Amino acid sequence: MFEVMRFWLDRGVDGFRVDAVWRLIKDARLRDG
Repeated sequence: MFEVMRFWLDRGVDGFRVDAVWRLIKDARLRDG
């Protein structure tokens, strides 16, 4: 994921939406809630 972000930042993108970034993190206890 960081490589993808670096790719776009190197091409002049100003930023990224991070409103759903928590979905990228896996819960170690596999909880649904």
